[in-house]
Amino acid sequence: MLLQSRAGLDSKRMKSTVMTFAMLIGVMTMATIDGRKIICDRCGAEIFCAKIGEGETDGGWTKWDKFEPTPDGWGYHSGIGQLCPACNYEYEAILDNFKTQKNDFLHKKLNL
Repeated sequence: MLLQSRAGLDSKRMKSTVMTFAMLIGVMTMATIDGRKIICDRCGAEIFCAKIGEGETDGGWTKWDKFEPTPDGWGYHSGIGQLCPACNYEYEAILDNFKTQKNDFLHKKLNL
């Protein structure tokens, strides 16, 4: 009340100022879960793996290295990146097909 009377603010403006200030100092923040977001580099599918364990967060100075395991089917391939289960299946099928054709070619060339 004292601040309101000195500043000459109406009650609506005072409430919005208090809400904004409270948000700035972290009193009214949204509930969040710490973790990492994994995005498929081919189709853009997304999953979230939460951080395991409790601990203090210090604004990014400490490296987080313990997360929930990535769900089955997700894969990482150098040169390609993270792939979702569908894209990973297609990529591995293409690799298998290529390896089979290469082996068939070598067998024909070497008369095996």
